[in-house]
Amino acid sequence: MRSRILWLSFKSVAGTDPANPMANYTGPQSGNIQNADQIFNYGESRAWLSDGRKLLQERAYRRAAPCFEEFLARDSSEDCMARAEAHVLLVIATLAGCPPSYRTHQQATEIGHHLVAASSDLAAVLAALVGDDYYDSAGISVPPDLAAVAAKTDPTRLRRSDLLLIQRHVAPVPGETWQKLRTYCQPLGIDLPNVASDLPTPPASPERRVGVPKYFIAVPPAPPPERSLAAGTTVFAGVVLIALPCAGLLVETRWYVGLAMLVLAPAAGLLVALIGIGIWRDSQQDQVARRRYEEAKAAAEGGPSKEQMDQWLEEDVRWIVARGARRLRLNPALIAKSGDLLVEPQAAVGVSRLKREETLQQFLSRAGGSTSVRLVRQKRTIGKSRVGPDGKLRSDHYHILVVYLSAHRVAVFMCDLALATRALLTESTYTFHYRDVVSISTRAIVDPRDSEGGIALFDEATGRYVRRFGDSRFTLFLVNGQQMDVSVGVTGESRELEVAWSNAQVYQVVDRMVWSRKEREDSERA
Repeated sequence: MRSRILWLSFKSVAGTDPANPMANYTGPQSGNIQNADQIFNYGESRAWLSDGRKLLQERAYRRAAPCFEEFLARDSSEDCMARAEAHVLLVIATLAGCPPSYRTHQQATEIGHHLVAASSDLAAVLAALVGDDYYDSAGISVPPDLAAVAAKTDPTRLRRSDLLLIQRHVAPVPGETWQKLRTYCQPLGIDLPNVASDLPTPPASPERRVGVPKYFIAVPPAPPPERSLAAGTTVFAGVVLIALPCAGLLVETRWYVGLAMLVLAPAAGLLVALIGIGIWRDSQQDQVARRRYEEAKAAAEGGPSKEQMDQWLEEDVRWIVARGARRLRLNPALIAKSGDLLVEPQAAVGVSRLKREETLQQFLSRAGGSTSVRLVRQKRTIGKSRVGPDGKLRSDHYHILVVYLSAHRVAVFMCDLALATRALLTESTYTFHYRDVVSISTRAIVDPRDSEGGIALFDEATGRYVRRFGDSRFTLFLVNGQQMDVSVGVTGESRELEVAWSNAQVYQVVDRMVWSRKEREDSERA
């Protein structure tokens, strides 16, 4: 039975697959086997190594790492090359396709121990990459034993299977080592990706740059028909009424009737003139209103639909989530897929409350009826918002809060987005333990005294943007008194207006996961 196990284990190790670079990464076998128990342990440990290779090839890093650990713990042979291979593959599984700087200090220390134990050509290259990204980039001294291994780096001594292993599983990192690897691999037909310092902001399309401002153009209500016809009719009737009495003077013989006509005619004429002037002025105002309406309507012509606005926002949130994960040094994939997160990143989207300083004219009344003008500088929110046909709130400036829930901590990335240009006006990151979260809430805030705040909301009745001082916020409260919130709606109206985003679902997921992790940590400490 034991001999059969030995034969099966050697068969799994020695099998090759030209399409699989891991298949040829076995190395020569050596060592002395002295008894049956050692034969059994040798075969069992080799099975762990073989299973680890297969899982690593599938990028199942979290499942592969324990296999290599079991091999190193169980292997009792003197096969130094196999153990060196296991150390190196365990390092690759621990990195899990991420830069070394994404790992914790404890993980980086363990990685260094394994690379020192392996002390192979591939281990030297990996040690140099770890030194460049984890230690040198942060201004930390590289441990002497790891630096000694990294000093032996020579890409020309790597086998093709080593290079393919790096291409498939190792993330590019800034530094001299990766550039040397890329230069060496290019003539061999192995393309290693270049190092991206950060996720660049995608350029905004011309349609977006033009379309978003069109969506928020204030189109006034359609004016009533012009009153020029009514004015002309009224004036004509007045002239007739004046002319008839005057004509009567020609046929009337009594002197007192003619005198009365001469007295009443000028008064009637003056009254008709005043009425005509008033109606003419109203007609001119109607023409101005009609012209403004036609100009605004023409300017807003061809604007995007609400579906297009939502699509642009969704595209931006996707790359903002990726950008935040990079800034926080997180792999945004789930733990089940060798990532760092328990659930997908949760993005809450609200109206931006960024302010800019504006100069306003303030009219002051003085004694005697005179007025004076004073220039006042105030800060006003820069965003404009309006309600779409579906009753949802959309804005040209958004505040986005992304929550990343990992196994041991909560990470948050916040930014303010200009939708038309895709520019991030602000960026900030936060990291804290689950136990630091005091509460998660949605609350309504109404403060009309905040004259510099409020949300500029388009009023369909007046055709103008008015300030609304009540908003609904999704907030995370921390134990140190800090809070992170986002305005997800407007309150104080006949009905509550919500931003066109699934913020209610985000609140439920974050609330459920945070409290479940807090309860788990409390039970573990107890």
